[in-house]
Amino acid sequence: MYKNDHYPFQMIKLPYEFSELTPFLSFENIKNHYLLYYQGYLNRLNSLLAGNKDYQNLTLDELLFNSNLFSKDIAKEINFNAGGVHNHQLFFESMSPKSKLKNGPLKDALIKNFGSIDAFYEQFKTKAKQIIGSGYLFLVCDEHGELSLFPCINQDTPVPFNLCPILAIDLWEHAYYLDYLNNKEAYIDNFLSYIDFDYVEKQLTECLKFIEK
Repeated sequence: MYKNDHYPFQMIKLPYEFSELTPFLSFENIKNHYLLYYQGYLNRLNSLLAGNKDYQNLTLDELLFNSNLFSKDIAKEINFNAGGVHNHQLFFESMSPKSKLKNGPLKDALIKNFGSIDAFYEQFKTKAKQIIGSGYLFLVCDEHGELSLFPCINQDTPVPFNLCPILAIDLWEHAYYLDYLNNKEAYIDNFLSYIDFDYVEKQLTECLKFIEK
């Protein structure tokens, strides 16, 4: 994922304007999510690392993969906030106002691992709707290049499980409440029409390159 960044972490630039995901997500929803929640996790992570020089050279993935290195008094906080940064970045970059799945490696992999594109969509919706409370659903690539759906609660990530996440939907209430109130199912259904498949395929390619090393 974000293997070349390190403290002090910087916010990613969104690949679209705040208003470009309407009617799926409104200007206010994206703006608040990006500037309040995502930036909040990033600021807290930088604050935690500011007084811990031993960890400042670690990338975001390394922070998540090596939580056993941290002292007990800050391990949970680093993991939670690093996860918040990681998950929000993947979520924001997983979306596009121009969603189109083209013929290529990603489409082939989805068909191979889920049976068909429609079956992938149905399994994605089912697993996302099964998450109770706050969390995320990820599409991940394992060490064998196989794809699967991986749910996480709170700000946990697939990274410590040696899985490479290539797509994420944020299922925390703050991700959708301004537009959908408590209708999380509609939010999940609509998300599928705004997936940036070009980005997801790029992430899959990077994951496969990493596996081959």
